[in-house]
Amino acid sequence: MRSRLHRGAFQLLYTFGAPGYNRFTSWLFLGEWTEWQNIPLRHLPVDGTVVELGCGTGSLAALGAKHYRWIGLDRSARMISIARKNCNGSRAEFIIANARRLPIRPSEADAVVATFPAGELISADVLAEIRRILIPEGRLIVILSGELEPFGWRRRWRRVVLRLFYGLESQFTMSPRFPGFVGTMSVTATPGGRALLYVGFTAKEQTLAAGDAS
Repeated sequence: MRSRLHRGAFQLLYTFGAPGYNRFTSWLFLGEWTEWQNIPLRHLPVDGTVVELGCGTGSLAALGAKHYRWIGLDRSARMISIARKNCNGSRAEFIIANARRLPIRPSEADAVVATFPAGELISADVLAEIRRILIPEGRLIVILSGELEPFGWRRRWRRVVLRLFYGLESQFTMSPRFPGFVGTMSVTATPGGRALLYVGFTAKEQTLAAGDAS
């Protein structure tokens, strides 16, 4: 029941709510959403091609395209349309696509980024596609969740609402696996909250055979 509620709510937000997406997330998370979204920039390689899954309105792409060849993918046509307008004049490219069939050549990407992905974005078939498009030992950088610090009444009531929506158990207790990658999970502090971050590298075949992939 809760998963259907999540899918329905996000479907509305990514379609009809797309024009107000940035304002809504900024209001709901008191500005921390942008802080969390930008964390992957600190973990990218020096240069190269970055593919962003679920690029939304292009907020991260606008920054990343200054230093990288940035390809933003999203299955929402409205989000892609807004991203193109927001990044007009930048080097960012935007494509409507399903993560299960990425329109990217094998070994074309130096890094793949996803911020607050839906569960299907870290499913086994999508991870296989990500490995296909990454260079050997390419990077996968994922912001899995964000949480506001509990100080101040505005933060406290938002935490309550978000817990009711996502479930009373903290999202920071999740421990998803990323088959085919070797990496670490960590918590990154932001001015008014914290984010759960995964950084992994494509595992070599001998590592996979040894069962060391995380």
